[in-house]
This record gives sequence, C-alpha cells and structure tokens, in this order.
Amino acid sequence: MTGNLYYIAINDRLASTTTLGGRFVAQTLSANGMGNATYASYYSNPVNTNTWGGDLTTDYTLRTKLYGNFRFAFSVNFSDNEVRSYNKTPNVLQTNGLSSYNAYAVAELIHSSPKNRETLSVNWTKGKWSVAVEEMRYGSSVFIAAPNLPTNLWTEIQPAFITNMEVGYKITPKWRIAIGADNLGNKYPTRVKAAAAASNNNLFKYPTSSAYGYFGGMYYVNTSLNF
Repeated sequence: MTGNLYYIAINDRLASTTTLGGRFVAQTLSANGMGNATYASYYSNPVNTNTWGGDLTTDYTLRTKLYGNFRFAFSVNFSDNEVRSYNKTPNVLQTNGLSSYNAYAVAELIHSSPKNRETLSVNWTKGKWSVAVEEMRYGSSVFIAAPNLPTNLWTEIQPAFITNMEVGYKITPKWRIAIGADNLGNKYPTRVKAAAAASNNNLFKYPTSSAYGYFGGMYYVNTSLNF
C-alpha cells in the first residue's frame, strides 16, 4: 500500500484569459492585420492558486493451485483547486471595461476536471488464459459550451462508472491474442443542454472535456509478439 498527500501553492499561475470581445478588441485586432477576428484571448499570469490532493494505491495477489492467480488492486485519487487571489487586470483592459479573468475562466480552471477518481481492478491468469476487469468511477465536473453562457446553462457532467475488460490467450509462449473493450457499457457523459448547444451552433452534443471521452465504448481485437 502506498499513499501521498500534497499541497501546491502557485503564484502567478500561467492561464489563458477569458475570451475578450467588443469594440476595443475588434479595433485592436483590425489594426494588427486581423480584421476577420472579433474575439481574442492570450496567456498571462492572472491568478495565484492553491491545490490540495492525494492518492492511495493498494494491491494483493492471491495464488491458488486449482483456479490460477488473482491480482486485486484499488486506487483513489483526489485533488481540489482554489483561486487564492487575483492579480491586477492590465490597465488597457480595465479602461475598456474588460476583465482578464472572469467566472468562466475560473470555472474552466477549477471545475473542468473531476476532483476524484476511484479504480478497482481484478486480473486473473491461469495457464494460457488471462482476464482483466477494471471498474473506474469519475467524479462530477463542469462543461461550458460558450464563454458568455449564464451559469444555469453550464453542463454538470454527472459522476460515472466505466468498465474496461480484456480476455487474452497465449497461442505460444511469445504470441498472445486478446479481445477487449474500453467503456464496455457504452457510457456517454451528460448531454449538453439544448440551449447551451444552440448558443454555439450546436457544435457540442456531449461535453468535450469529459474525463472518459464522449465517443462511447471502444471494442478491439489485438495480438502481440514478444521477442
């Protein structure tokens, strides 16, 4: 069993500003040869942040004469970010009524990834056969389809259980074939709200920031040779 706890304080954290728009931005872009663009963002050091987290990992192998070997493993990871303070918005933005880091940017930094993930797995081997089953749980997160959306149109990606599985067989000591699945249950993340999707030309049906993707299950056959 192993475990870690950590605390990380970052001053002047590198992050992208919120998407900047309006007359001043459009004029500035046009004056610099980018007349076709109306919005802009750039990397700066707008915030100071704190991060707390930890992880715990444990495993146990059970060896039997009749039923083969079983390896059980469990792990949990958690982390939490907060903005400790904000650095001063540049004067040129303040003068034009713009903020370099708004609620959207904060949400993207703090809530776009799950704060916790748990994994339970069992690996069984006997002779030429092997089976691996992994169950993962992802905590909730937030997806924002467009920077100007009100908070009631933000999509909360609900916690989800994802199952991965693989069955393998050794044809020879060095040649192995296997069939398996990632996301065996074909789980999709919470669907983006219709009004939120419409605000961005319906580009997003599912949150692209989902920790387990947004394409559903993947099923495969593979083979490997060891030399």
